[in-house]
Amino acid sequence: MNPPEINSAKTDPIPVILAAEYLCKKSGWKLTPLQVQKLLYLANMYHLVYHGKPLVDQKFEAWIYGPVQPSLYHVLKRFGSNRVNVFPYRIGGKVTGTHKEVLDFVLKTYGHMGAGDLIEITHCDGGGWAKNWDEDYVEFGIVIPDRDIIEEFEMLTGQSADA
Repeated sequence: MNPPEINSAKTDPIPVILAAEYLCKKSGWKLTPLQVQKLLYLANMYHLVYHGKPLVDQKFEAWIYGPVQPSLYHVLKRFGSNRVNVFPYRIGGKVTGTHKEVLDFVLKTYGHMGAGDLIEITHCDGGGWAKNWDEDYVEFGIVIPDRDIIEEFEMLTGQSADA
């Protein structure tokens, strides 16, 4: 399977809630909150590398179970480890263009994986989470910089982000 084509047009990030709702609907409401977090992190990574900007409008932090987007965590935490069967927060809008392409690609590529497998991928040694995880900051998290996410992409795919 090929990743989304590189597009030189710079697209603005979309609201993280809109991207999460899109993934949940597109999956047939089969994703847990943890899966949504990890899939969005990966989608954010691919969009950042292939389109020059993050997919979503908010940063991910290094939490105990890997990269987490805090505001999305608070929206979805009521589901615990159960599937998100309805989206509890609506902002309106439509996912299109490069955002849709990347979300569709990531869902097709990684969406069949369980939470444990996604945690393993996003916890890779030397990845963005590993570089920024500090157990002394469990409650607050440390923002994972874009440069660390790009380097993680290169490690995971064996491809240069500059290629």
